[in-house]
Amino acid sequence: MKLPSWLTAVPPDSRAYGHLIQLCADSGHLAAGRQLHARLVSLSVTPSNFLGSKLISLYSRAARLDDARRVFDAIPRPSVFAWNAILIALSLHSPDPSAAVRLFAASGISPDEVTLSALLKSLAASGPGLSALSDVLGLLHEMIGSNMLPNTATLSIIIPSVPLFSTLLGVKQAHGYAIRNNYDQSISVVCALIDAYSKAGFFYGALKVFELTGDRSKVVWTSIISAAASHGEAAESLRLFYEMISAGTRPDTIAFTALLTACAHAGKVADARKIFDSMQVVFGITPVMEQYACMVSALSRAGMLNDALELVNSMPFEPNAKVWGPLLNGAAEFGDIELGRFVFDRLFMIEPKNTGNYIVMANLYSNAGKWEEAEIIRSMMWGVGLEKVPGCSWN
Repeated sequence: MKLPSWLTAVPPDSRAYGHLIQLCADSGHLAAGRQLHARLVSLSVTPSNFLGSKLISLYSRAARLDDARRVFDAIPRPSVFAWNAILIALSLHSPDPSAAVRLFAASGISPDEVTLSALLKSLAASGPGLSALSDVLGLLHEMIGSNMLPNTATLSIIIPSVPLFSTLLGVKQAHGYAIRNNYDQSISVVCALIDAYSKAGFFYGALKVFELTGDRSKVVWTSIISAAASHGEAAESLRLFYEMISAGTRPDTIAFTALLTACAHAGKVADARKIFDSMQVVFGITPVMEQYACMVSALSRAGMLNDALELVNSMPFEPNAKVWGPLLNGAAEFGDIELGRFVFDRLFMIEPKNTGNYIVMANLYSNAGKWEEAEIIRSMMWGVGLEKVPGCSWN
């Protein structure tokens, strides 16, 4: 894209450049934004906090962290706006979530609510380590101490991390804070609370949050269905699914995966088949690999091995290990040596170093009294460089 000729008459330090760069960022025109940046560089313009923030936003949206960081480093005295821009960029795109925290720790500036939210998001993504927990709590206390009470965006970052760091009490405290501040109807907070209660092992707490929610959007329905499925509540997952449809909300692919997983583990083969068949026929959603894997698992667990193999052969794409694995387990459970060997050979080509496949196949042979074949499989396992983890005793 060629820059318009009239732009040469605009002073390079004008806010017009910043607005044009922001327009490029919002519309996804990285090339045009880079040309504007190149013109500023050719005119030896040192980026102000305003221009620098816009350029950082441009490069962040294109996931070009190196360019965003170079712009930030060129700003003589970064303001809180420039800091917010670079911290948000790092929290969104950095492969190292703690990079934003380390960068901010060296700044010495006083954070605002946007800064703290970006830092909390980075820390929440960095995992459940004790240092991360300490940093999260420290930032949260600093936010509250500065009269910057967590809003819905901040809560939706913090709440999913609570079960990793604390107990059910922590989730209830976060929930209480959301209720007292009228945040408990925010979709992002509702979904975070459902997920948090579920991960804390209290499904009925998640269900209560859902039942008290007025705006039951698709994402809220999917969250509660997934929570029910993760707790093995297959009947409840199905009830919620059909209630969602009755309410006029179309399910998405995530909801189908959760439902099929629950049905497979609960042995509800007929329900699984009905749901799987309805995906494309009723809802126009083409099943993906995960959903085929769920159906193969449901059929294999029920001993319907021929049906499972027929489904695998009908797939419109090449099955992966997640599809073949349940079928191998089904063959082992029901003693089908011929099918087991057929599936094992395919898994061997896909993931030759997966110890579990060798063990399942060796046990299948052993249970059938085929000791020589079982030993051959074990020899194959050692031959690909795998080592058995040594056992130990407390005696």
